[in-house]
Amino acid sequence: MLIRTILLLIFLMNNPKTLHSRQIDQDTISREKVFEKLYSDKELGCSVTKKGTMFRLFAPRATNVTLVIFEDYYDDEGQEIPMVRDSAGVWEYLSLGMLYGKYYAYRIDGPSGRGEMFNPNILIADPYSKAVVTKNNYHHNAKTLIIDTKYNWEGDTFVVPKNHNQLVIYEAHVRDLTAHRSSGVKARGTYLGLTETGKRGGLSYLKDLGVNAVEFLPLHEFANIEIPYKDSSAVTDEGEINTWNPYERNHWGYMTSYFFAPESYYASNGNMTPGEYNGMGGKAVKELKDLIKTLHREGIAVILDVVYNHVSHYDYNPFKYIDKFYYFYTDSAGNFIKKSGCGNDFYTSRPMARKLIVESIKYWMKEYHVDGFRFDLATMIDWQTCSQIMVEARKINPNVILIAEAWGGGKYDLAGFSDHGWASWNDQIRNGVKGQNPIDGLGFIFGKHQGANNKKSYQNFLTGTLRKDGGIFL
Repeated sequence: MLIRTILLLIFLMNNPKTLHSRQIDQDTISREKVFEKLYSDKELGCSVTKKGTMFRLFAPRATNVTLVIFEDYYDDEGQEIPMVRDSAGVWEYLSLGMLYGKYYAYRIDGPSGRGEMFNPNILIADPYSKAVVTKNNYHHNAKTLIIDTKYNWEGDTFVVPKNHNQLVIYEAHVRDLTAHRSSGVKARGTYLGLTETGKRGGLSYLKDLGVNAVEFLPLHEFANIEIPYKDSSAVTDEGEINTWNPYERNHWGYMTSYFFAPESYYASNGNMTPGEYNGMGGKAVKELKDLIKTLHREGIAVILDVVYNHVSHYDYNPFKYIDKFYYFYTDSAGNFIKKSGCGNDFYTSRPMARKLIVESIKYWMKEYHVDGFRFDLATMIDWQTCSQIMVEARKINPNVILIAEAWGGGKYDLAGFSDHGWASWNDQIRNGVKGQNPIDGLGFIFGKHQGANNKKSYQNFLTGTLRKDGGIFL
């Protein structure tokens, strides 16, 4: 036995990479053992009751979590309060008093080592924030606003037609619908601007089109600003320099930072002035509800484009600093895996990540009366989470609209989502009619047959690309 041990030590000394690899494997095994044991049904985030204001954050491997309460969003210093961890990895603090109007953030410390991102010097907002104030820079510095979200819906409810085949969906960007002066709208580029009546653009334009549903590009609070272009002094967490985006902006919204908060740039006090703030007073919460109520009165359903396959990558996104290895897929060296093509891949099958996704969907349906969702790169969301989304969403509205972008991460599965009871974008129609690419994939409108398309496939497109006709959908 002694000889075998000595020989093993000699081998490892001569092969340090093997020793390092074994250590990485052991670290991974240790983390996974911790992760698989932890789950909590407790309400996370900040909740205000007559008993006081409760703060809860799931941070499974954190060694210390400090709650910092601020009087105002621009304060650099606040009251620092150590939180207490329960056996399920939830850190808690109860403040006696209703703290509406205050702001808060967390400092989180934890293990150091290869790939770890714990950093108590960085203040992060709550991932369950219902409203946030963010600074206009690529770090997207944020504080959570404790806000009373009560709202008078005046009897409003969902307006989805019973037969989804009757839907005429218009995909749109909230800001772009009214941003140009030709829209005639006073509050251009805002939620409220889209409620104005009798104008050339905005709401009147949607009504003139005759659509009965609008699918908004992402409205979850997102990282608007990317790292400076070709600036070696500003790099990503993994040392990358921005060589891809000379505009240094994320306009469409596919870099979600907070899954429960509406984008504050579209509020009446929103701005993109460098160094200034967005979200003061939480105006976006009420104003987005005003917009949805207005659209519902016109018989127009609201579908949100949601992004749960990855999160914002260049800012102080809370998940990275709460526990990178819990919330993201990583390689053996601790680096983010990026099959999404967006810097990271969210670990949707982790129990507490799944809980967050499902609770986010339920929140937008209950709190904002959202009629449906389009899921970005939906094949990167595990099937159990997809099934739970459908079950829980249908409890709230049996006629909820669920649409998958049924590809991403190297997968393509329109048929699979159909089998699970979801709708999905049909890129086969797009490719067949317009084309897949302008070089060797032109479609019908260019007088070409893209791929294996023919007269029969075009007829099938018109009837729904149904499986009984040789298509893909049930």
